[in-house]
Amino acid sequence: MALVLRQTKGSKLTIAEGDGNFEYLKEIGWDVLGWERYFDGQYTEASKRTLTASQDNSITINGATTLLTQSPINEGHLPFWSANKIQPSHLGDSFLVRFDFEASINSNDGRMEFSIDVGGTVGKAVNNTFVFPKGTGVSHKFSMVTTLYSLATFITNGGTIKINPSHTMLIWNQSIYIEKTFHGR
Repeated sequence: MALVLRQTKGSKLTIAEGDGNFEYLKEIGWDVLGWERYFDGQYTEASKRTLTASQDNSITINGATTLLTQSPINEGHLPFWSANKIQPSHLGDSFLVRFDFEASINSNDGRMEFSIDVGGTVGKAVNNTFVFPKGTGVSHKFSMVTTLYSLATFITNGGTIKINPSHTMLIWNQSIYIEKTFHGR
C-alpha cells in the first residue's frame, strides 16, 4: 500500500492511502487553520493602565503591532481579534488563546479573576483566579493559556477578556496569541 500526496485547489493538500484509486482521502485544512498575535501599544511600562478593584475590567489590546503571517489564507477569513474581542466566525471552531501581560497590585494578598465572557446566557466561558506571590507593588509577568470552542453565542457576541482584581491593579505590555486549532464541521 502506497501513500500518495497531491496538491489540489490552491493550498489544499490531499493524502491518499491505497492503490492509487484514492480509497481513503483526507484534506488537511492549511487554508482554514492558523494563528495571529496582537500587541498593545497604549499601555506600556511608562504608561500603565489602572484596573478598578472588585469590578470586571474589559481588556483592550489596540494591535499597534501584529504578527499575521500565519493567519488562515482562505477567502473570507476574518481577524481573530477585533474590537477588543476574540472573534470566531464558524460554528464548531476551536481556539488556543494565550494572553500575556505584566501587572502589579497594591496588596500583599492580591489576586485577580481572569475570565473570557461570551455574553448571553453562557456568560463567562472561562474563569480562573490568579495570585500575586511577590507582594504589593511588585511587577509580575503572567501568561494565561486556555482553549475555547465556538457555538452560536460566542459567534454572535465575541469573547471579551475581563480581569476582576481584589485591589487596585496596574497592567501593561499586553499581547494576545490566538490559534485556530480546529475548523468546525
